[in-house]
Amino acid sequence: MKKIILMIAVVSTILFSFTGCTGKNMEEELQEEGVKYTMYIGLNDKNSYIQEISTEEAEQMVTQIALQYVDGFTQTTSKGAYKDEAGVVTYENSLVFSFYDATEEQMKNIMDDVLEDLNQNSVLIERENVNYEFYEGGME
Repeated sequence: MKKIILMIAVVSTILFSFTGCTGKNMEEELQEEGVKYTMYIGLNDKNSYIQEISTEEAEQMVTQIALQYVDGFTQTTSKGAYKDEAGVVTYENSLVFSFYDATEEQMKNIMDDVLEDLNQNSVLIERENVNYEFYEGGME
């Protein structure tokens, strides 16, 4: 009887150590670590300081550009403001795109095309180290 109990204890210990060998729980194992890129694109033309392309048209243009380089994104519209060199406050509509599973090179390609096609001086890119997961339902 002692041998059976000892055997069960040894087998349980081995199984427990295999399931816990990574030190992570199941939820943590599904998460990935990576960079979340958030791109802010003002829609005022760099020469005229007014919006010459509709927000909807600009959204379509940036969507087409982005999908040449990445597989997906999340897009929202917002409003922004800034002071120029003379202290003049300018308000503008903006597009905000968030990307996961992208590279620095992909982001630079998108921004280069956006700068040219939307006639912009700059695009703001934010980089954030995050843990993320593409959740696909409960595990059974």
